[in-house]
Amino acid sequence: MAKPARPGRTTRPWRPADDDPRSAEIRAVALELVARKGYDEVSIDEIAAEAAASKSTIYRRWTSKAELVVDAVRRNARQFEAPEDTGTLRGDLLALLDTVAGELNRDADLVIAVVAAARRDEELMRVVGAQLRGPGLAVGRHLLERAIARGEIAEGADTLLVDEVAMPMLMHQALLKQPVDKDYVVFVVDDVLLKLLRPVAP
Repeated sequence: MAKPARPGRTTRPWRPADDDPRSAEIRAVALELVARKGYDEVSIDEIAAEAAASKSTIYRRWTSKAELVVDAVRRNARQFEAPEDTGTLRGDLLALLDTVAGELNRDADLVIAVVAAARRDEELMRVVGAQLRGPGLAVGRHLLERAIARGEIAEGADTLLVDEVAMPMLMHQALLKQPVDKDYVVFVVDDVLLKLLRPVAP
């Protein structure tokens, strides 16, 4: 269950600007602590101490630990772009998923801690859900539309497969603390996506 905002802090007189360096430092400390200790074990007091900030500095920016972590997760998420055209759907998918896998491996502890906490915090769950869908939605659709234009897959192919199948598979592997390595990416592309897409025979 989500913890309520600090009493008396229902409004805030000031919100951090996107380029506010002090807020960025506090967010970075919060994510590092959550990744290392788990969401439930981290307090605002500890974040303040690690960031060499007063609690009032934090509460002027965020009303609660949940809001701080939600903001930090949202801003930490990488916005993926479509890879350069490799000439084949397989090459494009491998390039995209290799990049996603690299991010998951880099932030594995944070991903595990935040997903575990999101099960008990609705706001955090909404942000995590958006980030799970975000990386692959537009980019994956673009790659499949590019393959349709090449004649590699038939028109009418499900352009959401990257988002709805590949991304959850990579995330599940990370949550199981299994390597999201090149072999696994190749498996997802060759044995799952390409078989579901049924490429047009040459």
